[in-house]
Amino acid sequence: MERAGSAVLRDRRVGLWCGLSTHEYGARTVREDRLEQVQGQAGPGNAGAAAVGRVAYHLGLRGPAVVIDTACSSSLVAVHHAIQSLRLRECDAALAAGVNVVLSASVTLAFARMGVLSPSGGCRPFDTSADGYVRGDGCGVVVLRRLSDAIAEGDPILAVILGSAVNNSGGGAGLTAPSRGAWRDVIDDALAAAGLQPDQIGYVEAFGSATPMGDATELLALCEVFGARPLAVGCAKGVLGHSEAASGIAALIRAALAVHHGTILPTPWVRRPREEAGVLRFGGSCAPWPGQRPRLAGISGFGFGGTNAHLIVSSVPPTEPSASTVSSAASGAVERSPGGEPGQRPHLLMLSARTPEALEVRRASLSSGSLGEICRAAAAAEPLSVRRAWVIDALPPEGEGIRGLEGRPVFVTSDRACGPPSPLGSLPRIAELRSRQGPEALLSQVAAGLAWIALGIRPAAVVAGPGGELAAGCLRGLWSLDEALAHAAAGRSPPLPEYSVPPGPRLRLDLQTRAEVLEVAGALFVGGAPLDRVALLGPGPRAPGAPHPLQRTIHRSALLDDLELGHRVGPRRVLPQLVELVGIGPDDPLEALALDSIQIVELIGALQQRGIHLYPDELGSAPTLRALAQRLEGGGTDDPGDGAIERIRALLEAQHSAIAPPEQRLAPAAFILSAPRSGSTLLRVMLAGHPDLFAPPELHLLGYADLAARARALGPRLLDRGLHHALIGTGLSAPEATAAIEAMVEAGAPVSQAYASLQQRIGSRLLIDKTPTYALDPGALAQALASFSSPRFVILTRHPEPVTASFAQHRLQHLLADPSLDPYAAGEAVWQHATEQLMRFAAGLDDARRCWIRFEDLIHAPEPVLRRLLAFLGVPWHEAVLTPYAGDRMSDAHIGDPSFRTHSRIDLEHATRTVHLPRPLSRRTLRLARAIGYEHDELPDDLVISPRPPGGWPPRRILVTGGTGFLGGHLIRVLQRRVGPDTEIFALVRASDPAAAAARLPGVSVICGDLADALPRLQDMWFDLVIHAAAVVSFGLPYSRIRKPNVLGTLRMIQLAARCGARLHHVSSKGVFDAARWPGDQVIPEDAPLRPPGEVIPYQRSKWASERLVQLARDRGLDASVSRPGRIGPDASGQLPPHDFLARFLAACRAVAAVPTLQMPLEIVPVDQVAEAIVSLALHEDPPAVCHLTHPAPLELSEVQRILGLDAVPFADWRAAVLALASNPLAGVIEGIERDPQRVHE
Repeated sequence: MERAGSAVLRDRRVGLWCGLSTHEYGARTVREDRLEQVQGQAGPGNAGAAAVGRVAYHLGLRGPAVVIDTACSSSLVAVHHAIQSLRLRECDAALAAGVNVVLSASVTLAFARMGVLSPSGGCRPFDTSADGYVRGDGCGVVVLRRLSDAIAEGDPILAVILGSAVNNSGGGAGLTAPSRGAWRDVIDDALAAAGLQPDQIGYVEAFGSATPMGDATELLALCEVFGARPLAVGCAKGVLGHSEAASGIAALIRAALAVHHGTILPTPWVRRPREEAGVLRFGGSCAPWPGQRPRLAGISGFGFGGTNAHLIVSSVPPTEPSASTVSSAASGAVERSPGGEPGQRPHLLMLSARTPEALEVRRASLSSGSLGEICRAAAAAEPLSVRRAWVIDALPPEGEGIRGLEGRPVFVTSDRACGPPSPLGSLPRIAELRSRQGPEALLSQVAAGLAWIALGIRPAAVVAGPGGELAAGCLRGLWSLDEALAHAAAGRSPPLPEYSVPPGPRLRLDLQTRAEVLEVAGALFVGGAPLDRVALLGPGPRAPGAPHPLQRTIHRSALLDDLELGHRVGPRRVLPQLVELVGIGPDDPLEALALDSIQIVELIGALQQRGIHLYPDELGSAPTLRALAQRLEGGGTDDPGDGAIERIRALLEAQHSAIAPPEQRLAPAAFILSAPRSGSTLLRVMLAGHPDLFAPPELHLLGYADLAARARALGPRLLDRGLHHALIGTGLSAPEATAAIEAMVEAGAPVSQAYASLQQRIGSRLLIDKTPTYALDPGALAQALASFSSPRFVILTRHPEPVTASFAQHRLQHLLADPSLDPYAAGEAVWQHATEQLMRFAAGLDDARRCWIRFEDLIHAPEPVLRRLLAFLGVPWHEAVLTPYAGDRMSDAHIGDPSFRTHSRIDLEHATRTVHLPRPLSRRTLRLARAIGYEHDELPDDLVISPRPPGGWPPRRILVTGGTGFLGGHLIRVLQRRVGPDTEIFALVRASDPAAAAARLPGVSVICGDLADALPRLQDMWFDLVIHAAAVVSFGLPYSRIRKPNVLGTLRMIQLAARCGARLHHVSSKGVFDAARWPGDQVIPEDAPLRPPGEVIPYQRSKWASERLVQLARDRGLDASVSRPGRIGPDASGQLPPHDFLARFLAACRAVAAVPTLQMPLEIVPVDQVAEAIVSLALHEDPPAVCHLTHPAPLELSEVQRILGLDAVPFADWRAAVLALASNPLAGVIEGIERDPQRVHE
């Protein structure tokens, strides 16, 4: 406090935020066995609130005094909240602190038994020998002020906090386990708050728990955020131990001193960094800070309740006190330049008063002088009142143009390109504008925008009023300054792409009062004049080179298009009221009113208060008030009269499409929409075999106004060859097709003419346009809706993994994305963008206009998929669609799939093979994949495999899932016989209470809970072996019903085993192996890499997904093995559960006195033998990775027929007989077995 100087004087508004977690002193002073010693001060005196309250009381602090408890991240979270309070001006200075005092043996013992304290007594974060931390205690305090206040008062400044963020890792691997994803997110959020990029950070003061799981998770998160560069990493715990609630403040002090002195601090004891560290650097001694100022560092914190925190600190800017720094201090805003270093700041003029009139008096009384002096005087005048005016910037007065801006500091100090380059050119330099010739208004608008951008204030959107589209488009990179000047010189509007308003639910507004009307109208009218055009240029993600999501609209349309026209109510006699309110005679022309837009809104509001509902366009739709009154009085329906609603709707459609009226629209056509590399070429070639369809190569017609624009955009690229091949496909020779295209290009023919030419030549056949880039361009989709009568859309989807891999393999980022991007990142981004666009577009179509198809279904079951598709297209079934590689349907291998001709048949191997990407798909991609039907179950990014603890084998604590099932009960009995008395067996049991659970499994320690939701109940329990045998075994349930217990339940057991360092033995099914599409006739080893199944029942799919997770976990280092039982049969008693499929099948055979004539071997293995084998594998010190448990001599159905004395009948007859049974043992299963009798076996 003494070093901070004037900042913390008594009676000033100074706040105190302290991180405080453990209360070990209180535990020593208040003991339950010595209640006679408890005094009155013991209650409040030992509370955390009293700790900060006593400090505030002693020092006379008048700001907030708050204790923060988020465990080990407490003090960093305290700093975060102190910063927020300063920004809210709740205080003028803040003390942020953390404190920890180690006094209690019980707390230390609890942490030791939790496994986080070092048994070797050393704290070695990030070293391979790290085995936990050593507790430390102490207190750290920092004084925080707004930077401008500290500079103005000459305070000594050590560092500047540029940004902070806090989050929680809820839903992660466990309550006390850190989450890699959450850690990554909190660092990203802090960087975003600071306005920095990861590559600007030169040092990270890490949390460094010195535990294997914690260190690995943090290092992976750091590498993911900061990339593969030798970033310096330090950790205070290697010097001070882990001071728990005070560890964050210790890390902040270290980082602040590091940036202040320009010294990278050492991290002792890191002799062999963990593998997850990659190229991160851990210095053994102090080193000079590399590079120039500002020096930037990050500080991380984690609490065992899941709360993460991250701060970004910078070295002190070399800025002297000035009027600008003082004026900006009043704003409380973050004060830094785009690069993160505080520097040149904008002026903020604040005025406040209690009434609008007083505010105007204040504005008029502003004195002359420099802008900085005016802002400083206004900010210091008085506290903010009710009415406020915040003047941040304004365009120069008319006529001054660039000259009116030249005095601003940014025009003197900044001469660099602002904003990222775009395909249409980069943004101009500010200095360029002084020498340019062109309209002053345009140049000054661009200059003003660049001034903002140069100060680090990048707009989320640019709203252009009349005449402002050119500047707005230039600032957002839609066109270069040269192009904007050319448009202005030619006096023409810029070529803005047209988009229809996205479909969605209509908003019903019933405006009853003048206030409500004006509130809505405030978004429609600006400055008393209608806003003729609004250009909204959003910054959302898009494929580089794709049209920017710009929406053009008319002020009336913007209201009516999202407005469900309400039912009219009101008096039948409205003419007298109209005359009274409007003030003209009933037969005077309405145009005599000469109303501006605000007056119109006020008039409509007054009419609505009298129950007369009127729309703005209706004031101009009748010549007189009498005619208007007659129209209103004759209404009473939703339609104002004379089909007004339909006329409005037609007008809106024409405004938003602006392509072709209905009578000029093209004949019906169908469009195949998909992300690139989703199999659309295969589908197109399939459809090309149908005699009633014409499916040429990629046309690339939509998205262009005319063929000349198309030719300029595509140039000589291969994308231009699709139209040429299409014309050849209609019967033209190659020279004739070339001449036809050249003629249309030279004439500037609209793209509709090319479509019309194709449709004329193909006659009654339906045109199929398959161009993947349409999915990336909402303008192209809107153009299709507006240009064709009843267009239909086939939406083809594919899992993002193979799409991303294929995109990277073919290096398509050079064609469809930024060539400098990582090819896998580019492929994933393009899939995301296309999928989002297609979901949004499809939401506005009814089922008669859209048909969703999954590529995987098209491969596995082409006939049913194509039958459904052809019915959607309105053409009959034709067998030729099933042979896409017949003949020469692929006219050019370079158009569409580059490797199409390398195939000769539909190959399941290429369509469903497992793809290994260099990094997992992002959460956004997985969320989108789930939205379109791909349940993509992956291991969490933050899953860390703990090593097996010392003495963990042979196992002493064994958990069994599925213990109450047919197989699980035998597993329990075998374990009880084979393990020693020192081994405890636990079973997870679904039961209402522990007593009911124990009654089901005597002699076993039961845990009540459901498999998929069991992790919280097992959070504090440790096991050496987990035998996972639980699953819902049902051949009739859909995948959505069995995914949670079978797949997510397996994931929970993997997470449990990973946390405990335990072995996991997973009981799978031989059906997983049988369902795989193995190529050719070859011997396949049991432990061959798991392959995707073909078309299988949901149960097999769930078992495949479960085993895949186990395989992925084993690849990461989990001690895991798998057994795959075949058909499990009865033991020597001959009894099967009544609902077992085998029991039901045999019962059906007995009921109809027949067995179907199928090649269906029954590989029946007695359940007691299966249980013995599984237990032997699970207890083996080094078991095989995968083991099949099947019978060496399968039983044929013919032998079953002979044993039971039944007849053998064809499958179809047997199935019909079973279905006819009054009590069908196979009900719910056999109904789905139709075409393929072998499905009985599967």
